[in-house]
Amino acid sequence: MNRRAWASLGLALALWARAAAGETADAPVELIDVSVQSRSDGVRVDVKTSGPPRYRSELMDGPYRLVLDFEDALYHWTVGPLAVDIDPVKTIRGGQFRTNVARLVIELTREVPYRVEAHSRGVRVLLGTGQASAPATEARVPPADAATNEESPPARAPRR
Repeated sequence: MNRRAWASLGLALALWARAAAGETADAPVELIDVSVQSRSDGVRVDVKTSGPPRYRSELMDGPYRLVLDFEDALYHWTVGPLAVDIDPVKTIRGGQFRTNVARLVIELTREVPYRVEAHSRGVRVLLGTGQASAPATEARVPPADAATNEESPPARAPRR
């Protein structure tokens, strides 16, 4: 075999291996799990995804809720709605909001400061901890976990 044939064979094998593993460049991220933990300074909600998420967050009132929209994502969390009843979180629910947009809604008892921290396999939502952040804009995470400690700029509370 000549060099070109070996290169073609190598490329074909690499693409086949990616396809066999279920990895394609255009494959949407899957929202696969949500867990809640009570902490001394508030509540922590961990949202697990199959890869680096792209998301938007917005704190809404009437009733208070934090809405997380995951772009290019499929909703595959099989539990829900989840009754939490750990102040300030009442319930967590979600679904496939639109094609390729998975939505997670954290229903709250009141307005609280929050922070959303993205990482390569999901996001961590901290409620009632320090200053609010993660405005209603899109966030994109790099594939490496090296940037997990970066904080988002402050968000403004909703106007009444």
